[in-house]
Amino acid sequence: MRYQKVASLICVALIAASSMFVIGCGGSNRSASTNTSSSSANSSAQSSAQQQKETKESSAEIKWNTSEVDAQKNGNFTPAVKVLNKTDDMNAVAEDVDAAAVMQKPWEYYGKVIRVTGTVAVVANYPPDSKRAKQMGSPSKGASDVVVMVGHDTIVEFFLQGTTDLQKNAQATLMGYPIGRTQVENKVGGKFTHLIVVGK
Repeated sequence: MRYQKVASLICVALIAASSMFVIGCGGSNRSASTNTSSSSANSSAQSSAQQQKETKESSAEIKWNTSEVDAQKNGNFTPAVKVLNKTDDMNAVAEDVDAAAVMQKPWEYYGKVIRVTGTVAVVANYPPDSKRAKQMGSPSKGASDVVVMVGHDTIVEFFLQGTTDLQKNAQATLMGYPIGRTQVENKVGGKFTHLIVVGK
């Protein structure tokens, strides 16, 4: 019952957030493949290690704003899209994290791909060549905004490349680069704090 009320309020909050965030979004749920042969496993491990190395190098080139936590003010969105475009295999570099811990200190996770599982509260898709898709660096794939509830009180909002078929109330695992948190007003006068993540 509590979840339904919170999800309803988040839906209104998302509309408000979308007007404040002049950014795009999009979501996909990737799953790691399992290789049966040892040669395939070795090749996959080498590829994963190479991807991790390249992602760390790309992220190291980015200057993240760690002094301002508000994702609407810190300017971390654009750098996140740049490093996202250089990350081919999100699964290879993603870290399973405690979303509540990332919410508390998001700056400790800048430049890292986090993996979060939660219940979908809101989904919004944007078509190819839309302003959102272009801002996300995915004009041909469109974009989407997915809000997930992790536990009872942690809200994670994913601005991701590409559209998604995810449905409200589904369980979803999403990945991306955290860029800060922001407060969004809800229709009853309070505020929700969203952890903001950019991914694909």
